[in-house]
Amino acid sequence: MFLLLENHLFLCRPILKDSQLIKVYLLFILSVIGITTHAQSSDDCCTYAFVGLYQGLNIYVQNPLDQDGIGFSVKNVQVNGQQVTEQVFSSAFKIDLSKHHLSIGDSVTIQFYYNSFEQPRIINPGGLTPFSNAAIDTIWFENDTVLHWCSSNEHQKFDYVIEQYRWNKWIKSGEVKSTGTSEENCYSFVPDLHAGENTFRIVQYGSNDEKKISDKISLHCKKPKVKILSNHWYTLEFSDKTMYEIYDEKGTLLMKGFSKKPNTDHLDRTIFYVNFGNELGIWRKI
Repeated sequence: MFLLLENHLFLCRPILKDSQLIKVYLLFILSVIGITTHAQSSDDCCTYAFVGLYQGLNIYVQNPLDQDGIGFSVKNVQVNGQQVTEQVFSSAFKIDLSKHHLSIGDSVTIQFYYNSFEQPRIINPGGLTPFSNAAIDTIWFENDTVLHWCSSNEHQKFDYVIEQYRWNKWIKSGEVKSTGTSEENCYSFVPDLHAGENTFRIVQYGSNDEKKISDKISLHCKKPKVKILSNHWYTLEFSDKTMYEIYDEKGTLLMKGFSKKPNTDHLDRTIFYVNFGNELGIWRKI
C-alpha cells in the first residue's frame, strides 16, 4: 500500500508542492484509519433484550465462544438496568433474579451485551412467561342458576374460562377475570342452561399451554327441549333462544352464536349439520 502511495506521490511531485504532498498523504492515512475505526465499532458489541414477567425462577444462559475461540461472547448483563453480580465469562451461567427485589408478575428486562459473532441463547425461555398455578378449591351452584367457585394461590390475572359439556365436547360458555392475589378469591357466573343434564368445569389457561381444571359439576334443568321449527326451510329458526353451531357437509364450522333465529341469508342452499341446545340435528336450506 505504501509503495503504491509513494509511486502515486512521486507521479504527483511535478505538479504538487511539498506541503501539498504532505496534506495528500495525511488525508489518505486518516481515511484509512477512519475506515478501520468504523469497522471496529460496528463489530465491537451488540445488544439483545429478553423481556417478560417475573415468575420466581432463575434464568439460565448458554454463552457461545468468542470469535477468537478463547473467550466468550457475552461481555455484560443487566437486569432492569442493574448490573448482575454473577460471573458471565463461562459457557453457561445462571441469572439469579431473586437478588433484584422482584415480586411475582413484575416486568423484567434482561439486557445482554455481546460481540457480533453469535447471540447468547436462553436455555429456559419459559422462565419469564406467566403460568397458571391457581388452585380451584370449591365449586357449587346456587338456586340452580348461579355457578360459584373459590380459588387460592393466584399469581397472575388470568381469565377463568367456564366450559360446558355439549355436543360431545367441552365448549366455552363464558369467562371471568381473576383477581390475581394469593389469598382465597371467590367468583360467580350465570351460564346458559339447556334442557336435561348440564355439566360444567372451570379452567384457567396459562401462557405455557398449561391449565388448571376444577372438578366437574352437574345440574339438571327442567326447561323444555329446544327444537328446530322446520328442517326444510330457507331460514333456520329454533323454538327458543339457544347456543348453536352450524357446520357444512365437510365438517367446517360456518357459524356459531346464541339466538332464536340466526341470520343465515349468506349460506348456500344445501344440507347443514346444526348443534343446538344439547342436540345434534340436520337443516336443509331450500
